[in-house]
Amino acid sequence: MSVMIRLDMSTRQLEKSELPAKYEKLAGRAFTSQLCQDEVEPLCYPLGEKNKLIVAPGFFSGKDFNFAGRIAMGGKSPLTRGITASNAGGLTATHLASLGIRALIVEGLPSTDELYVLVIGNETAELLPANELQGKGTYETTAILQEKYGHKNAIFCIGPAGEMLMPTAAIISTDATGAASRVCGRGGMGAVMGSKRLKAVIIEAPQTDKSRMVDEKSFAAAADKLTQILTDVNKSGRKTQHVLAKHCLPNWSIAVSNPNFSATAPVKPETARAFKDYCAIDDWGSIARLNDTANDLGVDTLETAATLRILMQAEIIPWGDGERALQLMQEMS
Repeated sequence: MSVMIRLDMSTRQLEKSELPAKYEKLAGRAFTSQLCQDEVEPLCYPLGEKNKLIVAPGFFSGKDFNFAGRIAMGGKSPLTRGITASNAGGLTATHLASLGIRALIVEGLPSTDELYVLVIGNETAELLPANELQGKGTYETTAILQEKYGHKNAIFCIGPAGEMLMPTAAIISTDATGAASRVCGRGGMGAVMGSKRLKAVIIEAPQTDKSRMVDEKSFAAAADKLTQILTDVNKSGRKTQHVLAKHCLPNWSIAVSNPNFSATAPVKPETARAFKDYCAIDDWGSIARLNDTANDLGVDTLETAATLRILMQAEIIPWGDGERALQLMQEMS
């Protein structure tokens, strides 16, 4: 049975129910966007009680299928004021799907400023106070929760940016190594999570796989076919080189192997391109540190690069000054 979990922060009540038939054929971004349209008032304040944080894995999450580990997080965006759906990799989608959970919906607002964490177990879910995590970055938050609940669990959390309700705040998820390195950055969903006073969600490692597979043989054949297509593309190099040439830094293959990129979170090509094109920052060390700091603060890197560009245009900091840009970012905490 596919289920969804609703958490009402106004009453701090959890409800687990069977997924309505209307949403059986929806997953990921399609699910979050449709439910937002159905349940969120179009003109509501994005950081108010009527908005919702909707988290949904994909249909193939938890299965041996390329790109199946993506999680979608949506709601009404505090940045654009429209429906948004941000996605990231990591363990969140895999663990939710394996527990048979098709969606997590967080709604309402608490009456106090107390912080909470939600722990989703194999059979139960529990909301617990977590004021000791206030003001902590995503890396420290993750480390504390892993020490307390275990390193095999999936965790997604917000940093200081989400707690301060910044419209560019992101939600950071752990990857297969346990690092807080996968980012739902677009749309400001970190601020929505912060408005609910929800610091983190811990999803227990599944003891059994509850996700349903109708035809395992056909699924495995389709997965193998896709894997072969991707392998052939990589061998030919044509499409891969086209993507690198259009969207990545010059000499990207050199950049990703540079020792200055040995930070906690990997630097995505679009992030590197944004800091270079928007801000004229083109040294690998500065880009890696800016990316790492943004992820620890829990803020979207593309919006951060755009903000830094405005400060450079205003001559508050010099063009291309990665060190000064980093200092300004660190002041956010």
